Amino acid sequence: MLNPIHNHLAQPLVWLLFAVLFGVSPPGLAHCKLQPIPDHAAGFQTVVGELHQEGGDGDVAKPAWLGPIRAGQCTLDSELFHGPLALADARYLFVVSYSGSTQWLTAYDLKTCRQHWRSAALFGQISLQTDAYHYRAAEADYRFIADKHCHLRQHPGR
Repeated sequence: MLNPIHNHLAQPLVWLLFAVLFGVSPPGLAHCKLQPIPDHAAGFQTVVGELHQEGGDGDVAKPAWLGPIRAGQCTLDSELFHGPLALADARYLFVVSYSGSTQWLTAYDLKTCRQHWRSAALFGQISLQTDAYHYRAAEADYRFIADKHCHLRQHPGR
């Protein structure tokens, strides 16, 4: 008799049962969860230390920052950015960078102090939902969902 744990046909079923019973994602399907950071958060905790956004414009309704961004020993010289900000795995910082009407999503790796990922240019409204960034423009409606490597992948909206 075949052992179902070692049978490659039975493994997906075993993982599904395991996932349902214990709330665990099967290997390869786990994703990076986005945690919102309030616009006025000071000293938000990351894996390398407190996060500080500097160079704020003082706008209470819709703040923007020129940077730098500091976390522990890490200093990131970011472009002009605004919210919504998010942190994934307490390591990857997501910001909405902009210049004029052009925006893009940027992720920074706080352990390596480098840019981790950047989207193409976006022209529209960007909001943060429970598990994704939502982008809406006249001709487009997309969700950017974080994969297991904390890269945002574009999917059809809603």
